[in-house]
Parts: sequence; structure tokens; C-alpha cells
Amino acid sequence: MEEENLDISENGDFEMDEEAQFYEEDPNAIFETSYLLTRVHEKDAVSVAISPTGKYVATGGCDDTALLFKTFQNLKLPFMVYKASDTVQELTFDSTESFLAYISGDDVNVIDLGNFIRPRTVCLGAPVSLVTWNPGCQGAFDIYDYLLAVVPETKYVAKIRMDRNEIVPLTGFYYAGETPTDIKMIPQTVLCLITFDNGLILMFNVDKRTQVASIHMKSPIHSMTLSMSTSFVVGLSSGKVNICSYSDDGKMKIVNQLGEVKTEDIPVEALCVSKNPSRPYLAFATLGGDIEVHDMNTVNGLRFKYSVGEISILSLTFDEKVDKLYVGCYDGTLYVFDVHSDKLLDVYYSRGKVNTFGFAMRRVNSGRMLACSVSSKGDLRYFLDPFPEEPIKCADILIG
Repeated sequence: MEEENLDISENGDFEMDEEAQFYEEDPNAIFETSYLLTRVHEKDAVSVAISPTGKYVATGGCDDTALLFKTFQNLKLPFMVYKASDTVQELTFDSTESFLAYISGDDVNVIDLGNFIRPRTVCLGAPVSLVTWNPGCQGAFDIYDYLLAVVPETKYVAKIRMDRNEIVPLTGFYYAGETPTDIKMIPQTVLCLITFDNGLILMFNVDKRTQVASIHMKSPIHSMTLSMSTSFVVGLSSGKVNICSYSDDGKMKIVNQLGEVKTEDIPVEALCVSKNPSRPYLAFATLGGDIEVHDMNTVNGLRFKYSVGEISILSLTFDEKVDKLYVGCYDGTLYVFDVHSDKLLDVYYSRGKVNTFGFAMRRVNSGRMLACSVSSKGDLRYFLDPFPEEPIKCADILIG
């Protein structure tokens, strides 16, 4: 692996690109058309991630490269460039912003964000499809600092721990399902959930490396998100979602199914659950551009339905107060909906429609929503809501 440190002045400070400011293309437009655009990859950019506080943005592309940006220093030029063995298909930060992991072919690569040295790499002998951090990761290079990586060809889940000077492959576990679609660890437990294309869900004890429960949906599973308390939600190919619960002994059951009856099956690709206990809302969206918002405290709690046309939806998220729903789409557009009505609050357009392969969104400390998308043109786009009335410097995105 190779890395490159960019954009450093003679006195050791990072240069500030004056163009790296958010701007509005057309101030007279009915909706905002604001974003910051920068070409970052030589080929398709296919993956993007924002760290928990918005301090870092990472992108991956078909040019076998992972890029790391420091948002408070420069939005257009990467702070570090890391070469990979293959297309960088998935990136994920741990909860403490201590590590960045990304997949490239057979390799799992980890960056220590404390010193940004050369990526530490483990080759798992076959292509890796999914990766997830332990939610209890502490960034202290101890037994809690590990991730799980899924290898479909061998039906194996590797457990990889971060040591101060290396990454250590530990003994993982095997599973019996076909074509895994998602993996998540349940916070404050040693349990993980794996969903499969055939509708199967398996629960494992990571420490004991044993399967503790299974349940089968009647439709293929396309997406999953964890909910509050002891529940999770899966998006189905039928256009509906199942809310499932699990008990201390690992038993799982379906407690509710949500979703309007549709004339044809269109998979649910995006899910989000609010973290506000007073507004336990669930939003889900299909590849056909339809969105539903439900109140999870009621059996038939449909609040509103939206549509963005026949455009695939890649990502959803609520703001902190659960007043707004943000919707990232395959054509590069970011929609903002009012959760309490059916009103469209804003639309952030890219410069022309563009095939968008990844959309990440994160609320930052300034109270704004920072969204990033990557496209087939190798571009990285930044969106900011609410849009500032005046040009905003990089550092002000986080604290302004």
C-alpha cells in the first residue's frame, strides 16, 4: 500500500483553498441548488463515509484508491491518499473516530486516525463484501477495538482486532446462509445480526463464535437498521418492512409489518429510525422513489408518503429533532421533507443529473446536516442544510 500527504505549506500548515466554500449556483431559484463539487477519483467513485462528528470524509473508487479529507481544513483536496489492491467498495469509521476501515478485493484495510500511517492490511483469501465495527470500540487498542468482515465465498466472518502496531486476525465464525446483504453488531452486547438475500436472518454470539438464533422472512432482505431497545427493522423486496424483536436468550420474532400495498414488488433499499424517544419514527424508501414515514408506537402509524419520481433512493436520515427527513437519490439530488406534513422543504441539485453510487449524511456540531455523494464522474459533492446565507469556511461547517 502507498499513501500520499497533500496540500502542506512550507511552514507545515495545511493550505486553505479559497474555493472550498459552499456557494449557491442560482440565488433566484425556488429551491436551493447549492453544493460544493470536486473531482477526486480518476474513475467511478463508488463509496463515501462521514465520521461521527463530521471531522473526516472518506471516499473510495474504481481507481483502486481511498481518499481521506479533513473537513475543517480543506474540502476539495484530500489530506491523505491511500492506494488499494482493488476497487474500494465500502468504508466505515468506528464510533470514536479512531479508525477508518475499507474493503478492497480480498483485503480489509485499517487506517489509524491518530497518526495516518500506511494502512494496515489483512488479506482474507477471497473477496470481502461487508464490514462493521464493534459499537463498543474505544480507540484504546484493547480487546474492544475490533471489526467484523464477511467473506461470502467461504461463508466466513472474520474478526479483526486493532493493536497499536498491527491488526490481528482473531478466530471468526462460519455461517450457513447464502448471499449476505448486511451485518450489524448490537450495541452493548456481543451479538451480531446477518441478513441474507433469501430472507434468512442469523444472530451470532461473537465471543463464543456460535449461532444463537435464526428467523426467516417470506421475502428477500435488501436492507437492515437497528432500532431503539431490543428491535431491528429489515427492508424487503416486496416494498414492505418487518419490525423484529429479540430477547435475552437470542430468540427473534416479527412484531409488525409496515408498508402500503403496491402493484408490483419494488425493494426497500433505504431505512432510518429516529433516535428521539418522543418521536419513534421509521422512514423507508424503495428503489422506485417512494417514501413512507411511520410512527412505530402505533400498529398502523403511517404519517405521510412522499415520492421523488421513479428515482432510486440510496440513503435516508432524520435530523436530531426529527423535524426533517433527508433523502439522497441515485441522480445526485438531496431532498428535504417536513416530517410533520407532506411538504417538500428544499431540493439540493447537482449540476445536471449524474449516476450517484454512494450517499452519506451526518449532523455536525454546528447543527447543520452535512451530506456527501460520489458519482460515476469521480466527483465528490458536499451539501449543507440549512444553507448558509453567506459563504462559509471549512472550519465553520463543524462549529459555526
